[in-house]
Amino acid sequence: MELYVKLSRLYVTADLKAGTGIAVDDKQAHYLRNVLRKETGDTVRLFNGRDGEWLAALQDVSKKGVLAAPKEQIRKQPASTRSIHLLFAPLKKDRLDMLIEKSVELGVTHFHPVITARTENRNLNHDRITAQIIGAAEQCEGMDVPARLPEAPLK
Repeated sequence: MELYVKLSRLYVTADLKAGTGIAVDDKQAHYLRNVLRKETGDTVRLFNGRDGEWLAALQDVSKKGVLAAPKEQIRKQPASTRSIHLLFAPLKKDRLDMLIEKSVELGVTHFHPVITARTENRNLNHDRITAQIIGAAEQCEGMDVPARLPEAPLK
C-alpha cells in the first residue's frame, strides 16, 4: 500500500471491476487534466465505498472528459462494523468546513444537521457539504463516504 500513497485518489459512484471503463465526472476530469496535469496512461486510485480501492489507468484524457480503467484491486472493502452519527448545528462556512473534515477523519459515518433556536446558518448548501465530505474521505484514505442527511429541527 505504501507504494501507492503518492498516487491521486478519487471517489467514483460507478462499480469498480477490472476491464471496465469509468467516465469520471466533469469536476474530477478538470482536476485531473488541468490541476494535476495527468495524461493518458497515468495511474490513479479509485474507490466507491463498496468495491474496495483500485488502481486505474487513465485511458483517455481530453477536453471532452477523462476515462479511467480499473486494473487491479489494492485494498478490499472492510466490513462496516459500527455507525457513528454526528448531530451538529450548522456553523459558519470556515468552521463547518473544519467540522466536516475532522469528523470524517475521526470516522463519522452519518452527518445530521440540526436546526436549533440559535442556529446562525439556516441555509445549507447541500452540494458543497457533500463535496467536502467526499474530499475529506479521499484525503484521509477512508474507504467509505459518510452519509449526509437533511437538516431537521432539534425538537
